[in-house]
Amino acid sequence: MRCNNSASPGVIERCDLSRNEFVIDTRCNSNQYCLPPTTLDGDYTCDKRACNTPDALSCQMNVVLQCVINGAASKLVEKDDCNDGDRYCNPASDPVACEDRLCTKSGTTCVNNDVHICDTNRNYLEVIACNDSYCDPLELECVPRVCTVDGTRCNGNTLESCTTDNNTLNRQNCGSDYCDPLTLACEPRVCTSSGTQCIGNVLTTCDTTTNSRSELDCGANYCDPVALACVPRVCTTDGTVCDGNALEICDTSNNTLEKRS
Repeated sequence: MRCNNSASPGVIERCDLSRNEFVIDTRCNSNQYCLPPTTLDGDYTCDKRACNTPDALSCQMNVVLQCVINGAASKLVEKDDCNDGDRYCNPASDPVACEDRLCTKSGTTCVNNDVHICDTNRNYLEVIACNDSYCDPLELECVPRVCTVDGTRCNGNTLESCTTDNNTLNRQNCGSDYCDPLTLACEPRVCTSSGTQCIGNVLTTCDTTTNSRSELDCGANYCDPVALACVPRVCTTDGTVCDGNALEICDTSNNTLEKRS
């Protein structure tokens, strides 16, 4: 018996009765080769080769395999185990080889404000730069920023706090209080309406836009609610007195002096 793999498929040949020539004993199926016995009492068999191209490289189970052919027999032997280290067997490389993975996990993630898209083998990486936008880790895409500068500010009477790292803008309406741009907090108002008025004998000026209040004690003078200024007093003592043949009536509370003949 012998193998004849000069054509495809291969055949198993035996010596004819005259012992002058070999004749076909078994014709192998398509894509099969005749394989000689591996033991002394073994049989000739038809089987597929493990590989057909000498030294050809391929990937199986993340391992680089090399084709070794010995006559009709062939086998795949390990050349490099890509599982040793964070590598993958890349069948598209020339030659086939273990390569470092380009990303840490498959799928879409945000890395340094860029969208990273990686396949299931973690060997294909597409990077979309978000630039002035924000890479949203929930939406996994570039979205407009709600604010661009970290910190707290007063926007009108609303206290706003911006965090660019997570693209958040917290708003607090100060309501009846005042958003103070110096303390960056909602503060009680020192007055409720703008303008100048006399409170007792104190000239008080209020500005609700800046939550400021100034006070001027008129002292010996009189805080005039009409003139809205400190003016000299026309008399200093309440009561009625005679000035010659005239009767004078002084009212210091409203800075009036009435004369009667």
